Amino acid sequence: MRVRAAADVVETGNVDIFMRPHCSYWSPGEFRGANRPHTQYVLQHEQIHFAIGKLATLLARERIRLLLAAERTSDAITEIIEDSLHSAESTHAKFDANTSGVYDPVWMESWVNVLERKLEPLCSTCPVRILRQ
Repeated sequence: MRVRAAADVVETGNVDIFMRPHCSYWSPGEFRGANRPHTQYVLQHEQIHFAIGKLATLLARERIRLLLAAERTSDAITEIIEDSLHSAESTHAKFDANTSGVYDPVWMESWVNVLERKLEPLCSTCPVRILRQ
């Protein structure tokens, strides 16, 4: 995943995230037949990583929006974005510590619930639904 700031980020606060599929760990060839439950688990795992990144960008966007015009400088926005990325990296690491290398749908569901709850108030125009097992 990558975070991209619009060229007019100082004026608009437009920061977003996009997925880079070639950098994803999702490899459908590894999950066939008897491993079907694991296929959904891995896909859900990848979606949660995207949701963590989306949350970070939405929080950054909100912090930028709240800056007074005089405070809205390139340096201030860069600091907000870097802070958001650092926070997201920490959350990604915690998530991976809880869910990578194990098959634990209950733990995964708890992450889904927390992220959906955090994303909901920030996504008035986008439905927040993460794949469920």
